[in-house]
Amino acid sequence: MRRVVAEPDERNVAMLRRMAQAGADIGERIRVHDKDARYVVLDRAAFERAEARCWRRRWRGSETDRPAHSRAGRAVSRGGGR
Repeated sequence: MRRVVAEPDERNVAMLRRMAQAGADIGERIRVHDKDARYVVLDRAAFERAEARCWRRRWRGSETDRPAHSRAGRAVSRGGGR
């Protein structure tokens, strides 16, 4: 994947805000079928930076909140005491 191109409805402020926070370029207003949309482009580098920020925030939780592939090779306490 080199980039993601989307055209969210212009009224979807939450999505536009999230895409901008991820580093997407929010472009001009366009007409798509029956909606006014914004042309949005998120390149791979921006996506990877946003993904890394997301995982860092999530990993501040407990060890068991991490995905299984990130716990590989580590002992995980699940309680129950053996």
